[in-house]
Amino acid sequence: MKSPSEVSLNTQKYGNKTFEFVTSPPLVAGSGVTLAYAIEMEGRFTELPLFAGGTTDRSYVQLNLAIDSAFADRVSELETNVRNQSAFRGDWNSSVVDKGGIPMIKVRLDVTTAAPTSFRVGNAPLARGWPALKEMLDTHGGLRGASATVVIRPQKVWEVQGKVGITWKLLQIDFEPRPVVVHDYFAQ
Repeated sequence: MKSPSEVSLNTQKYGNKTFEFVTSPPLVAGSGVTLAYAIEMEGRFTELPLFAGGTTDRSYVQLNLAIDSAFADRVSELETNVRNQSAFRGDWNSSVVDKGGIPMIKVRLDVTTAAPTSFRVGNAPLARGWPALKEMLDTHGGLRGASATVVIRPQKVWEVQGKVGITWKLLQIDFEPRPVVVHDYFAQ
């Protein structure tokens, strides 16, 4: 793996928006990660994507990962190096946020891109794409609370209204779903 200091950025314009893509990104890997919330395809502020039968042209699902302090430190070190090389100046949003004493990071699980995220549950083979993700979510109830091992990398630097931050791409995630206990209150 590359050192966190080995970061290269490439600036690209899309219409009136400018992004800095991380072209030589180091990877951050870790186990003991927990899926803080269920994977939801739509929510209060997010419409259902086209690939799932909705109307929004979005190629990813966003996940909130609870991480340990060592993982958070590696992300923060890499984020500092990206910030030092970025041409964007503004109020940097930290990728790692504290939610009630638990460090968390948002990452994108790419579903329909040219290089979709690889995922699996338990010892199953690696899978990619919407049909496999849908089956996994249906079978395991959105995977809320699942333990995971992940590999992430910084994908791009964004700037919106004076705020700057990093979009993180999930390259691979291996889930261990939390056992679901069903109580039969009428069993003898």
